[in-house]
Amino acid sequence: MKKIFLLIVASFVFYSVVLSQNITESAADAIVLKRMHTEARGHTIYAKYIQQTEFAITTSMGEVLELDYPCYLYYIRYEDQADETPAGHYWVVKASNGSFLEVNTKNDVSPDLTTWRIAFQCQFDNPLTDLPFLKEFIDYATEQQKIDFRYYARILQCIYKDKDGIGFFLKSWKGCDKEVYSSPFMNCDGEIICYCDFSLLNHFGQIHYICDNGLYVDVYKGKQIWEINPDPPYTIDTLYQNPLSVIQKSVEGKWQLNQITHTPREMPDGTISPWSTTNYANTFVDISENDVVMSGTDSIDYSLYTFSYSWKRMEVNAIDIGRTITTYVMWNDKQNRGEWYFVLLKCDDLWGWKYDQSERYNFRRIRE
Repeated sequence: MKKIFLLIVASFVFYSVVLSQNITESAADAIVLKRMHTEARGHTIYAKYIQQTEFAITTSMGEVLELDYPCYLYYIRYEDQADETPAGHYWVVKASNGSFLEVNTKNDVSPDLTTWRIAFQCQFDNPLTDLPFLKEFIDYATEQQKIDFRYYARILQCIYKDKDGIGFFLKSWKGCDKEVYSSPFMNCDGEIICYCDFSLLNHFGQIHYICDNGLYVDVYKGKQIWEINPDPPYTIDTLYQNPLSVIQKSVEGKWQLNQITHTPREMPDGTISPWSTTNYANTFVDISENDVVMSGTDSIDYSLYTFSYSWKRMEVNAIDIGRTITTYVMWNDKQNRGEWYFVLLKCDDLWGWKYDQSERYNFRRIRE
């Protein structure tokens, strides 16, 4: 019979955790959760308190793990782990000071778990297909993006200090709204535990959330397990370089004309005018697949900007880029002239230029 002592194990990691004397069961559970990796596998963690100072576990291969102090003993079992799976995974938390020991044995099957308590449980093989509420969310998000290309959705899987141990943040938004709305935090059964500020989710590690219902959620580790990005993305720094299909999707919609910047030009008296900007508050532009309609109450001749259009791929001496580019120009079929080409989409701001470079336009998307 082969013995495995605490300092002679097949594979282990030892951690010292500064805690008070005689830690509680819930404190030991928290230590295990903090050290555990978040995996996309269903699992159950079993636990038992070892009160005696001499205790041994014998594996199916005759290996013996001997403990000589009171401790909290944990065993992890994955849902896709058959009885013959040659692996064992134990955690030991020393009761007196919270020292943590992870032991991986080889060629082992599960111990007799009938007298162990279930500390944490989340049963699935792949959460994205096995948990109905996640599958429903994915199907919904996929359909929403077909309606509005700016639609974005994300699922984060986290471990938290509660009875289930694993939870999921579900988040969706349009454009650049990801910092605005709270995200539902759900357990494995699809029950909403609370809502948390999504902007905090960029900071993984130990985080203490205060939910909208006053509940505290401690997220120890987290990872993104699914997302759907806007198609095209809602920020495109070089829109002019993209295919026509991307440009078309990016410019379609309802906009407010925010400002026009006028480039220097020669005046009748021979002087050169400086750069200047005019701001607008009551001018609106509706761009559909084939038409542009401008309306409002500002001092603009809107008839000049209400037209049917087509696209022409042309060379443009782009002032802001500092070189000649080839891009798609929105061609005013009514006036038979080049109207705008578009260079940048940043969240809900669209930037374009007059084809003749005389003016730069900033449009701001109108939320519906």
